[in-house]
Amino acid sequence: MFKLFIPESKVHRDRRLMRETDSRMAKYSRRGILINFCVYLFCVWMGDLYLKAPTVTSVMTIGLLLLTGMRSYYLFRFDSLYPRAPSRWRNQYFLASLLGAIWWSVILVAFTLIKGLDDVTTILWFYTIVFFSSTANALAPYNRYMSWYQFLGLIPGALAMVSLGTINGYLYGIIILLFFLLMIHQGRIVAESYWKSLETNQALTRKTIELEAEKRDMEAADQFSTEFLQNLGSEVRVNLNDLLGSLSLLDRDQLNSHQSELVDMAHRTAMHQLELINNVGDYLTTVGRQYERDVSVFNLRRLLENVLEDLFEDAAHQHTELNYLLNSTIPLRVRGDAVRVQQILHQLIYHVMYSTQSEEITIVGNYKLDNQRDGNLTLKIRLIGSGDDKYSAWETSGDSEESASTLVNSWENSTSFVVCKALAESLSGFVEVSPSRHQVIVSLPLEISGSLTQEVSVNARLKGKRALLVDVSKEVRKPMMREFKDWGLTVKHEKDLNAVVQLMWDARNDDEAFDLVLFYTRHGNREWMEISQQILDNEQLRDVAQLIVGNKRDLESEEVTHYAIDKMQVARLNKPLSPHAAHNALEYLLLKGDYAKPDCLTHTKDHVLCFEGHTVLLVDDHRANQLVTQRLLEKLKLQVTVAINGKEALDKMQQQKFDIVLMDCNMPVMDGFEATQIIREREIEAEIKSAEVGEQVSEHIPIVGMSSHLFNGEKSRSFAAGMDEYLAKPIEFYKLQRLLQRWLNS
Repeated sequence: MFKLFIPESKVHRDRRLMRETDSRMAKYSRRGILINFCVYLFCVWMGDLYLKAPTVTSVMTIGLLLLTGMRSYYLFRFDSLYPRAPSRWRNQYFLASLLGAIWWSVILVAFTLIKGLDDVTTILWFYTIVFFSSTANALAPYNRYMSWYQFLGLIPGALAMVSLGTINGYLYGIIILLFFLLMIHQGRIVAESYWKSLETNQALTRKTIELEAEKRDMEAADQFSTEFLQNLGSEVRVNLNDLLGSLSLLDRDQLNSHQSELVDMAHRTAMHQLELINNVGDYLTTVGRQYERDVSVFNLRRLLENVLEDLFEDAAHQHTELNYLLNSTIPLRVRGDAVRVQQILHQLIYHVMYSTQSEEITIVGNYKLDNQRDGNLTLKIRLIGSGDDKYSAWETSGDSEESASTLVNSWENSTSFVVCKALAESLSGFVEVSPSRHQVIVSLPLEISGSLTQEVSVNARLKGKRALLVDVSKEVRKPMMREFKDWGLTVKHEKDLNAVVQLMWDARNDDEAFDLVLFYTRHGNREWMEISQQILDNEQLRDVAQLIVGNKRDLESEEVTHYAIDKMQVARLNKPLSPHAAHNALEYLLLKGDYAKPDCLTHTKDHVLCFEGHTVLLVDDHRANQLVTQRLLEKLKLQVTVAINGKEALDKMQQQKFDIVLMDCNMPVMDGFEATQIIREREIEAEIKSAEVGEQVSEHIPIVGMSSHLFNGEKSRSFAAGMDEYLAKPIEFYKLQRLLQRWLNS
């Protein structure tokens, strides 16, 4: 059976694509059949054909009218006929169109033979060429059909021209033939490119659908992993809350030094596990681009000091000294995300300290402006191993380059490094390891806030004072001496402890007596105590002030405390030696009687605050957490009432007034969010009633939200519900003290 279109590819069997193709063909054909009939009538009227050959004209007109009606049936009812049987519609329309092309050819032959090549016939032929060329693109996808359509519509008329036997007839006939061949060639090219483009688009569409499905699967898997890790983190935090709370409840006075050290170690280990859980949460929010920056203005130097102070206990156990050197170009106040900057530095330094076993770590900071306000803070965490100024912290057994490479790989695969790197990148910065230079580099963009670069307001009365620095490490010595000289002091350094007394004696004989001796002590080293005692025993030198700079753990040890507690000339200052703390210490020691003892020189154990007489409502459904938190509150002398859900808390608040409420966010029956909203609504109603009777009574009760779920916007929901504070579990004793002090003593 003769067919004008045979499906050969997947595109030809795609009903959607075939409908688009057929719809496009029908659209152009609708216009064509109407215009064809109008042009035919115009030519019949202009050429007086109905007068010269009325019978032929009548037959042609009736035939064209019938075929136009037949084709219109298929074209104008395309939307109703096509969906039923696309192939049948296509074949029937092809047949009707070919009959129309044959009849149009009959009209051309009649005009050519009856009228000759006069003006009207020429107009009709010109329109025919324009029409067939314009419909070529619409019909081209069906190349076989288009070829027959062109052939039946043009070739008979061209033969009629040749049969006239005139030069113009021959010329026009050849032109029509060449036009036909050109249309056939163009149609073949257009058909190939059209179906090829559809195949490409179909492949891309199919690939897009597959990628979208794969993306949905990956997102679902990521969502599952995220939820799993979040729930796991929450469960771990609940258990850590019990552990840390139990450790906080221990009576340290009943423990010996070894037992206290073990308790401290257990507490730090639990805190490190908590930090790991926080890292997982930070990584999830950073990778998922859910992290929102908390931009504020902060003191950059103070932030760095706080980071190092937090790490000193760990550094003492690792026998590592922490120092920092900040370039004078670093601005005092900057604008950025202080929380994330502190977290990045804390994690990196802690990880470097434990993975390299370095004896000394020095943080070198520089700031470089990109424009008038924006710049980059670059911090280099330098490692110093054993020996004088010898970098050996990276060198383990075997080849140093191989060891360094192994160490770098282990770092880059560690949770802390991955989190820090992701956080730095979220702040448009970077973190990288440089084994060849024995350092870790972190660069963070920070905006300058204010023009101050110096934190210390120098006391002019320090000018002319003389200071002797004893056994200060090279990394710290140069910036320390430069800082002291900027304050007006005359500074000298002596590395040999045994030569200190003689040097001080010689300087006194030369009328250049020292006003201060600064001992820069090493962890576990007590040799300085002997030299210090020799100075105190010497009648000529005992008035010289002594400043002992060392590790907090060493300076607060029983041995050092017993030695220095009653000696007015001896003061202790924790590392790192910040400019602010050093200046205050020098004021106190060198300008005696004029300045009170600064906090940086006070070394007392943390004391437990007392909130006796205050009442607290503890709302928590987890029995273990409830017990631990209750004991912590009772340790602070608070009267504690317990509720296991929000509904019970509301009932107890109707019966009794409380000074503060600790409300767990997630509980059965009624959660903390709903309970807080009801409490706030009751407070508003009470204030309205009191205002109606002319009283001004504030019923606001501080409510502190508690939760171990940190990754689901719990903190934001807490504040939105009306809570005043948010306390993440596990609850740390010192944070609980500060929170209660803020709300109960305000």
